[in-house]
Amino acid sequence: MDCVNKEENEQEMKLFNNYYYFEIIRKTLFLFVIFGWLLSCTNCSLKMLKRENTTELTTYQQQLSVGLAFQEKGDYFTALAAFSQALQLEPKSDEAYFLRGIAYENLQEHQKAINDISKAIKIKPQTVKYYVERAVIYEKLNNMQKVIKDYSKIINLEPSNKMNYSKRARLYEKQKEYTKVIHDYTQYLLLDPDDYFAYFFRAETFIKTKDYKRALADLSQAIMINPLEPSTYFLRAQCAYQNKLYLQASKDFCKSFELSELYFSNYFDLATQYVSEEYKRVLNTAINLEPNNAGLYYLRSVFNYNYRDFKSSITDLKKALSLAPNSSWYKELLVMWEK
Repeated sequence: MDCVNKEENEQEMKLFNNYYYFEIIRKTLFLFVIFGWLLSCTNCSLKMLKRENTTELTTYQQQLSVGLAFQEKGDYFTALAAFSQALQLEPKSDEAYFLRGIAYENLQEHQKAINDISKAIKIKPQTVKYYVERAVIYEKLNNMQKVIKDYSKIINLEPSNKMNYSKRARLYEKQKEYTKVIHDYTQYLLLDPDDYFAYFFRAETFIKTKDYKRALADLSQAIMINPLEPSTYFLRAQCAYQNKLYLQASKDFCKSFELSELYFSNYFDLATQYVSEEYKRVLNTAINLEPNNAGLYYLRSVFNYNYRDFKSSITDLKKALSLAPNSSWYKELLVMWEK
């Protein structure tokens, strides 16, 4: 009996030991599982945090790209929202302010556009395109003083860009500040001494100030650069007449007519402004010196017509047509006068 009890006790102890070891192993495995799960969660959290940080860093550029894409499509409201979101992420972004300013301008919100572009300029004051865009808006608002101020800043930033002087010169011309117009075209010509238009426009400004002598010099220089532009000869003829260089005036009138008959109808009314008895004597002398110059006969016919000497005007016009039989303008004018 004692042996049986002893054997049973030993079996119970063995079962107990087995159960004890099994529990230890089970709990150890459970702890390993828990530890692995925690480690996995930690790694996931780190990855998510890293991804969030990366997203936050790239969203600014993404918002700019989205805004530009919608702006190109003409969806300015959506573009505006994207640029505003970009500014929330990068409050000191000059580019975002500039782009939002353009969006506002496309929506005709001029003052908001100016405010945003001005903020962009404050952040990065050396950026030329910001001043150019703001100047465009100021010009739409007819605020010429501020347009000029912006272009003066642009010239300070880009003193070797001749087009900036040309633009400011035209702005000064609108304000009738002719001395400043002449100054800017002079600066332009220092950068590009062979530019036809700069000489021509400066000459026009000299004429407005009644400085016909310097206008004549500029137009002569323009003709040297481009000898085939009829309007330059016609303008020089006016200056020559004002300087009492009547023979040169007559020749320049003729040259302008010779280069382009398309100008004849436009020149007729202008030509009648330069008629006087003295001018007729000059024409007579010029015709004696150049008896085969159709343009001189034409000019004298205009003079005679203006003074209601219709018979003489038709005679001279017929002579001009005989010397230039292909002139459609002479033919048309003769038909009108003979009626």
